Amino acid sequence: MCYMYHFLYGIDITILRYFTVYGPAGRPDMSIFRFIKNIYEGKPIEVFGDGKQKRDFTYIDDIAAGTVKALSPPMDMK
Repeated sequence: MCYMYHFLYGIDITILRYFTVYGPAGRPDMSIFRFIKNIYEGKPIEVFGDGKQKRDFTYIDDIAAGTVKALSPPMDMK
């Protein structure tokens, strides 16, 4: 759909997808905070599945900086 709007109307579109963002105001039920709490308290971390899963966490300041950069057109389009 985004491509069609770009193709038909010349509208440039940038889509941002945020996942596992953490920072000072993060929800305490997020896994990273539970991991830190369990490590601090000497408790084991509960692992689901086979334990081979991977997850990336992005700090809120990096999300904010990336969002601001996404507001500008790419260098090759200027």
